[in-house]
Amino acid sequence: MIRELENFTIRSEQEFDYFDETADYIAENEKRILKFFKLDKLPQKVDIQIVNYEKFKAYCASIGKKLHNFTRGFAIFNDNEKVIKLLNIEDQRKYTVHKAANVDEFKTTTLHEIVHECHSFVCEDRSADIAWFREGLASNLSNQNWKVVDLSKCDFGKIKENLYNYKSGYNCAHTLVKYVIENYPEDEVERLYSNSNYLRERADLIFEEAKEWVSKKIKKDDIETER
Repeated sequence: MIRELENFTIRSEQEFDYFDETADYIAENEKRILKFFKLDKLPQKVDIQIVNYEKFKAYCASIGKKLHNFTRGFAIFNDNEKVIKLLNIEDQRKYTVHKAANVDEFKTTTLHEIVHECHSFVCEDRSADIAWFREGLASNLSNQNWKVVDLSKCDFGKIKENLYNYKSGYNCAHTLVKYVIENYPEDEVERLYSNSNYLRERADLIFEEAKEWVSKKIKKDDIETER
């Protein structure tokens, strides 16, 4: 199965009843995401591949990428390769913690990885200490409608050190970037996502501001502390 879109090619060796729905969802959202990053068109097409677990695992091993039990997909963006690997829904249910994986989650996961690819064209810095911003940006722009968390319970130092091993790291990152998008002017948001050194300079202040924002603006019963 294969569909060619303006900026993406989506393909799978197997047939899935959600293939066309996913391709349509990408087509509906790609312009919005590119516009956020001030891009009219990607310099090169990104290949999106829906694969089974064996191929997913083997590819991770071939590039030395750690495969977490929550990983549904990932984006590769280097000079030689622009590709997104997505684990099919059936194997997500079998081999990951996402035992109730569904089509809507699959579509937003796809957009999440697309955001990473688009972001890579405007900022090449993939350092661990700013992963919180990359992941928060991806979750906010991909319609992953997670609730905000109480940031007073988050250890920002540990999040910057290793987001992926911090239990509620993704939700903390989502909350932090949600605060930025909803409260900072557009040109400041652009400076943060395109200038990694400036982001590092502002990171601790953003955390303190967002922590206060959550405590003031979010009702107690809307707070979630677990991912």
